[in-house]
Amino acid sequence: MSDDDAPGHGAAGDDAPGQGVAGDGIEALFGGVFWTLPQWAACEPARAVVLSGAPGDRQVHLWTPGSRAPRRLLAAPATGVTQARISRDGEQVWWFRREGEEGAGRWWSVPYDPAADAPLRPVEVPAGTPRGASVGSGMAVLAVARGAVTEVYRVDATGRCRLIHKAERTVTLGELNASQSRIWLTEHSGGQGHPGRLIVLGTEDGHQEAALTPESHPSPTADATPLTADATPPTAGGSGATPSSVAALSWHPHADTLTIRVDGPDGAVLGTWDPRRGMRCEGTRLPADDIVSAAWFPDARRLLLHTTRRGRSHLHGYDPATATTRTLGPSHGHVDAACVAPDGRVWLRWSAAAHRPRVRTTDGEVLPHPTPACPDTSPPPVPPVPPVPLAIDTRHFKVDRPYGPVPGLVKSRPGQQGSATTVFCLHGGPATHDKDTWDPTVAALVAAGFTVVQVNYRGSTGHGRRWRDAALHDPGLAEAEDILAVRDHLVADGVVDARRSFLYGSSWGGYLALLCAGTSPRSWAGAAAEAPVADYIMAYDDEVDEAKAFDRFLFGGSPVEVPERYRRASPLTYAHRVRCPVLIISGLRDTGCSVRQARSYSEALRQAGGTVAHHVCDMGHGTSDPRRRAAHLRLVVDHFTAAAHASVPPA
Repeated sequence: MSDDDAPGHGAAGDDAPGQGVAGDGIEALFGGVFWTLPQWAACEPARAVVLSGAPGDRQVHLWTPGSRAPRRLLAAPATGVTQARISRDGEQVWWFRREGEEGAGRWWSVPYDPAADAPLRPVEVPAGTPRGASVGSGMAVLAVARGAVTEVYRVDATGRCRLIHKAERTVTLGELNASQSRIWLTEHSGGQGHPGRLIVLGTEDGHQEAALTPESHPSPTADATPLTADATPPTAGGSGATPSSVAALSWHPHADTLTIRVDGPDGAVLGTWDPRRGMRCEGTRLPADDIVSAAWFPDARRLLLHTTRRGRSHLHGYDPATATTRTLGPSHGHVDAACVAPDGRVWLRWSAAAHRPRVRTTDGEVLPHPTPACPDTSPPPVPPVPPVPLAIDTRHFKVDRPYGPVPGLVKSRPGQQGSATTVFCLHGGPATHDKDTWDPTVAALVAAGFTVVQVNYRGSTGHGRRWRDAALHDPGLAEAEDILAVRDHLVADGVVDARRSFLYGSSWGGYLALLCAGTSPRSWAGAAAEAPVADYIMAYDDEVDEAKAFDRFLFGGSPVEVPERYRRASPLTYAHRVRCPVLIISGLRDTGCSVRQARSYSEALRQAGGTVAHHVCDMGHGTSDPRRRAAHLRLVVDHFTAAAHASVPPA
């Protein structure tokens, strides 16, 4: 379904953008089979589960470490699986099955070795959006969001459940302690990208045993000992009473003590929290802007720390007794996730701009894909993953600004010389960040002949709390300022063609693409936005309650309370200034960025004399269907190719 005809095709030479990938080539990039990290049964290490399959069609597989390949546990009814867990005793497998593109669905459970006629039965937890799961032996704790409310349930091995906690806000469920008597969770007041109140609940009846809020403890002090010579010591902030955020990382294997991350404005330190005795900082400054995760080694003497520093991922083995670290591989690319196996080996999911994700150990073992030689693979194995069509060079950069350096990446074909036709591919969130990782959208754009620039504007994660929070209460314009500063810097350096710079993004990235097109109209030759916020006040009216709460956090209030902030941040306000052709892709069932507000922007742009193609299709907030994702990117490539070869470039 489309509101308008697709943009026309422009003539192009052999080396011009748009010629590198066509037809099934783009679709192949969005397809392929990927493994998740294995999850082991803590008390039965010979049993593990992994998820695998094409995007939107993932399945649960059982895996015996050391075997040639995992075997498929579930048949076709389980398509759409997004999460899987195995019980600590290895007797039960739990999984979440999505029932629509919006992410809502149900939890299911089955014995690890089911009989041939074992029925697949849903758990009695109500349908909703998953907010976490922790599975013990003979019981599990599951969280689901239903509208603006998150509910936490204790479920026994038979599937019977009871409600133990309810919150009218976003909740992220953590993990059970060793005795299964406690579980931690985080209640977010401003969305999952920003830490909130940390709570420990008793699992029998859900009573709250303890809580930590950002205001209940001081930030890290200046006398914390750095772990590495280049680590910047955190500042005390005068009295040391500056509020800081806390995030739970992992229960100690043999004690009811949580390892936590304590964030100050300039860095993080590790801490421990006993819900009965209180919190204690380790006094150790980490070589990181952010601690993504922490997991204990089996000997309970060391922690595996997965961190980011200046947007790059790192793995460290950390010994709390000596406050020393040992760097673990890899040295390039990006680690999406990492864990410690019962035998003490470190497994990680790694990718790079030109390398699809693979699951492997730090000592080189790779989780094998199903092959015809594996007799326990059923149904027939998926075809091999198609190769990446070309190499991709990745270069990190930073552009100095009065408020700090704006970091980012340039990705291009090897040997790219001179200024290039460039797509500024803007990440969503905003609480995430771009990195040297596999991204089929970037790979397809580079294969099509474009240079891709990714900007970790203010509000991005991975660069410390100060950078993450820098755009609060003035969202949009701060990010747009950073994107324009990077564009102008790269033009001056001869990397980017000033007349052929394009904007593209999805969700928050699509919002920024439209905003930049209006706030700096002379700088852009075209813009494309998928599932964007376009008319912010109308978008707020149409949003689900959870999205409304996130917007109130970002802006410091609702459109009624702070109307000028929403007006300043809305792309609609600047529609009359847009000079480049615009492509918008919207979903009829998008409850986050409604098609109604996108149409409002499109109509305003037309009335102002602008050029806009608005495509509307039957999807929600984006899609996981590789064919549809490929079709959308073809629209984007055609749109930019036509604009790049227009006879009159932007003035």
